[in-house]
Amino acid sequence: MLSLVAAMSMTGANVPLVKLLLSLMPPGVLLPGRFLLAAAVLAVLVRHEPGPRLVSLGWRHWLTIAVLGIVGSVLFTWFVLEGVRRTSGASAGIILSALPAVVAFAGLVMGDRLRAGEIGMIALAIAGVALIQGQPLTAADAAMPIWLGNMLIACAVLCEAAFVLVARRISTEIGPMRLSLAVALVSLIVCAPFGVTALSSYDWRAIDARSACLFVWYAMTASIVCTVLWYRGVAHVETWAAGLATTAVPVSALAVSVLILGEPLSAAQLAGASLVIAAILAGTLARKI
Repeated sequence: MLSLVAAMSMTGANVPLVKLLLSLMPPGVLLPGRFLLAAAVLAVLVRHEPGPRLVSLGWRHWLTIAVLGIVGSVLFTWFVLEGVRRTSGASAGIILSALPAVVAFAGLVMGDRLRAGEIGMIALAIAGVALIQGQPLTAADAAMPIWLGNMLIACAVLCEAAFVLVARRISTEIGPMRLSLAVALVSLIVCAPFGVTALSSYDWRAIDARSACLFVWYAMTASIVCTVLWYRGVAHVETWAAGLATTAVPVSALAVSVLILGEPLSAAQLAGASLVIAAILAGTLARKI
């Protein structure tokens, strides 16, 4: 559980960084570059990891890995990036706050059973996320045709829920670093056709040393540290607990925005973060009793 919360906390902390990087490079450059750099580093790291090698995996394993790469990595990122451009922050936050509930419901469909206390912890976390991200609509937001953006954010929620369920099953069979490498390779192959055009027309003079360091940090954390921690932890927890861990994303994103970027912190956001932290702590302690 701690591995999952750490992975999601780092993912949330990267949100302000992604916004900065997208101002310097388009998604067609950012995503292929991220997966290429991560795959190169992971190819070196996996040499000493025990377990089955990628060349020995069967077609069923590769089909599952393809789902993780296409749905849980590429499509999720694309839906979020395009969705937030077409909807208000309030609407996106409310829709994303449903992720733990969607994961829990998917687990029920797959045969899991939830106790009343587990349902309560999920509800507490959802309320906290809604407080963190839910903000009143501005006049500009109200005039925005946001239905398409809302649909894209909803698709991102479904992609992440599928990622949680699929990763939980395959991570018991393949080492976390090898699984991260396989997903990075699949994601790179999917992004490559779109990246060729973007890379050829991109002005590389826009990248200075500071921006290059930020890009390396993002690639290393998003596609190596976070994924290895997630695959390492998700094999040992129930589906509802994995969904609960995803609520750490907005909390860490809020913390970075306030402490590093100097953005204001409202009482509602502080209360929401407290609810999420309480729900995660309760879920972690409940698994130890």
